[in-house]
Amino acid sequence: MNKSLLMAVFAGLTLGGCTHRMADVTYISTKAVNQEQISTASTDNVRVTGEDMKQIIVFIPTGRPDMKEALDNAIETKPCGIALKDVTLTSHSWYIPYIYGQQKIIAEGKVLEDRNCLAKQSNKSTTTPLATTSESTSTTAN
Repeated sequence: MNKSLLMAVFAGLTLGGCTHRMADVTYISTKAVNQEQISTASTDNVRVTGEDMKQIIVFIPTGRPDMKEALDNAIETKPCGIALKDVTLTSHSWYIPYIYGQQKIIAEGKVLEDRNCLAKQSNKSTTTPLATTSESTSTTAN
């Protein structure tokens, strides 16, 4: 009984992970935007997630996760995205000693989309010429 309890405690300590909330932000962007674009931007109120993950192989990390990459990945889920609204930034990591682990930063929020870009995209879709066929109809005279 003591041996199984000791193994369970050891497994819990070595296989555990750590998640902590880094920040809660109202508006954040990694793009060059001005106040006018933010004030006129629209959102569909759907939360999206972006993350940047790095691995730990044996005991050597392959890099450090970057908050900017996580934010860019979240913003770029929408083609006209310029910023995120109501953002939660979290850090998550786990590690099995001398085998493998992961570190990642997760950005979750609502994408703000630039109205000018949305208008240009809607104009492109409405002005696309329809495909025409070059079939000619022939009439026969009697």
